[in-house]
Amino acid sequence: MIWGSVIFLIFVTIASYMRYRDLSCPAVLHNFLWIAALIGSMTIQAESEMNLGAIVIICAGSLIFQIGFDFSLKAQIGTGEKPSGYEYSVNVPMIRMVVIIVAVASLPSIYQYLIYIRGSVGDFYTILTSAEDALALPTYFSHFRKIIGDLSLVILAIYWTAEKDTRKNIRKYVIILFVVAVLFVASVPTRNGILSFALPLMILFVCTHNLSNKKIFLILFISILGFMVVYYVISAGKYWYLYENSSDAQSVLFDEIKVYLSGSIVAFGKTFKSHAFMYGGKNTFRFFMAVGDALFGTSSALKLTNEFISVSGISTNVYTFYDFYIRDFGVAYALFAQFIVSCIHGTSYKGMHRGELFQTYMFSMLSYPLIMQFFQDQYLSLLPTWIQIILVGIVVLKTNLFVQQTPLYDDSNDRNKEGRIWRAT
Repeated sequence: MIWGSVIFLIFVTIASYMRYRDLSCPAVLHNFLWIAALIGSMTIQAESEMNLGAIVIICAGSLIFQIGFDFSLKAQIGTGEKPSGYEYSVNVPMIRMVVIIVAVASLPSIYQYLIYIRGSVGDFYTILTSAEDALALPTYFSHFRKIIGDLSLVILAIYWTAEKDTRKNIRKYVIILFVVAVLFVASVPTRNGILSFALPLMILFVCTHNLSNKKIFLILFISILGFMVVYYVISAGKYWYLYENSSDAQSVLFDEIKVYLSGSIVAFGKTFKSHAFMYGGKNTFRFFMAVGDALFGTSSALKLTNEFISVSGISTNVYTFYDFYIRDFGVAYALFAQFIVSCIHGTSYKGMHRGELFQTYMFSMLSYPLIMQFFQDQYLSLLPTWIQIILVGIVVLKTNLFVQQTPLYDDSNDRNKEGRIWRAT
């Protein structure tokens, strides 16, 4: 049963690649970790927990993603002629000013972290994880830290698509902002937190540099190796007792990876029937309920974290992308959500290919929830985060404060040999 679904997903992935010929295409990337998770479920002897219905949902969702993605590429909104690309004029003084303000505002917190690290004893992971509580930083700091990460990626999108002279004028400011962002990401050493910054960074680099599929594959491979190193460092710090009590650290690491890959899909197979219609919309409308709670002092909004269950010796509280929507209105609603998500990915992919900076930025940011579908929903469940991401993109790329864009309607010079759009100049 599981091998059949793996073969089906591989076939869908190959067919998608043959259609789009682009390794960075969401339709091509969509199934990779679903396939890995299904294979992993067999290595942890959890086949018996995988319900046939769950397998059907995963396979049907894969097809629906392809349909929605293709639909969004063909959809035409409005009747006017669409630009084939854009030229950009960068406001260099504005970027310099904002980076200086951000750097100055960030120095006190960075200084506090450095002093704490210098005066602490223990491994680096433990020191960093304890620093947040020990320093008692203001509540807004976590939001500020995330905004800096988003801002860094937006400015990199401008930098990588600007003319050579412009890049030279803002290079050191881009580096300063990037270093601050990396320090903030490292200050909370979680696997998903680091991945949510590193993956969009990699995709942004790929889609702004007209790379061949061979180079994209090489970058993906190197990125996976890099993430494995990060995964090991965090795993060894978080589960140090497992490594200390084992003579084979490699096997401990591989067991951790298998549980990380497959725990959610096994839990989904076990629970999707019992979770159907559990919340009746409380997941979908959680953000608005949380706003109501803040305004009226109520407590109707659900917590983001799910309950833990134990399946085949695995303890987990994540249940894949589909569970979030199944808990509200059942399987049909979850598959409809997959269709909407695929249309969003297709729209950003189409905009990125036309050279739209905002869509290029959104395309890279959407890579994280796409890859994490095997793990848990990172779309509607993180609506406040997405509002923040979109607002940062709008302020920087849509208001003419940082960059002005001029549409181009001559498509004779906007595609390279493989069909991807060149960098906007």
